[in-house]
Amino acid sequence: RDDVDRIAWWLDVEEVSSRWFGHYGCGDPIHRGYDPRHMLEASDLEWESVFSDPHRLIYSIFNEREEHIGECQVILDNEGGAELSLLIGRKDLWHRGYGTSTVMALLDKTFEEFGLSRTWVSVPEDNDPALGLFKKLGFAQQATRELCRRPDGVAIDTRILGMDSDRHHVRKPSVSEGRRSQTPVVTISGLP
Repeated sequence: RDDVDRIAWWLDVEEVSSRWFGHYGCGDPIHRGYDPRHMLEASDLEWESVFSDPHRLIYSIFNEREEHIGECQVILDNEGGAELSLLIGRKDLWHRGYGTSTVMALLDKTFEEFGLSRTWVSVPEDNDPALGLFKKLGFAQQATRELCRRPDGVAIDTRILGMDSDRHHVRKPSVSEGRRSQTPVVTISGLP
């Protein structure tokens, strides 16, 4: 419940909430799967039903000092795929590799542990850091859809980016098979 309380506070910050599923320009921040403020007062039965749903796996993200810094979710579609979501709520830790590390762990979990065939993400089009992160990890844009409309009628779109298991396995080095990573190694030498 402490983690959920922190998420509720993080989502009160427009810059944080707009990078999750919602956008203040279109109304209240959205948190898929549960309302953090409501869950703080939820009964044990309701809490259990939300956080034990076998189709929505919710994980807290911790840094190396075991501080809670975010949340991620794997939403299974019952057709061999899953939607991934990620929120690093601590703005002071943005752009430090926590998002990349979390997504890589989620990809390993979905493709190797769960044996899924595809994953995808939905990223607001104005979230350039997240779009860059997912493209860097091998996700490809598959579609664009309207996320919401601001009060002035301007639409805010979201981009759907996906990856299939074959793409993940090509990018991931396999030590047991003696394969090398498809990602090139760049060495820079000489005087600065």
